[in-house]
Amino acid sequence: MKADIPRLAQVFVASQRAYGNSVDHSGVTVDRVMAWMLNALVLDEIWALKVGGDPVGLFALTNRELDILDVRPDMRRLGYGARLMEAAKVQRPQGLIAKVGRNRGIARSFVTRQGFRSTGEWEGDVEVLEWRRDPIAPAGRHKGGLTLLAGS
Repeated sequence: MKADIPRLAQVFVASQRAYGNSVDHSGVTVDRVMAWMLNALVLDEIWALKVGGDPVGLFALTNRELDILDVRPDMRRLGYGARLMEAAKVQRPQGLIAKVGRNRGIARSFVTRQGFRSTGEWEGDVEVLEWRRDPIAPAGRHKGGLTLLAGS
């Protein structure tokens, strides 16, 4: 829902800034993120996880690529990131690609705990990781609370 975009943009910006000084976030503003999200509504899928009506996290997919997975800093370590990842996997049971910057150790640790493995490929300072569903395991089902904001 477009009405959620301003609050989701705030979640994204707060999450990015919580990574600390290892990444320059000076150009990451709520207005820029809102503009990106509104433009992305045409091409991508953006999913929001709400708790009590408030967005606590989001993920965005383009084809097989997990473009974004962020959780509000004050809601981290409560299982919301894992819920978002499980929902992303349900949406892309054929597999997902995540690209993680060299200086994003927390993000890399999270995606590897979620079953992603390095492909051995690098795009500059960005490592390409991939998740593939175990062909023996049943396809997952995400728990409620997720809203598709854009896409199919």
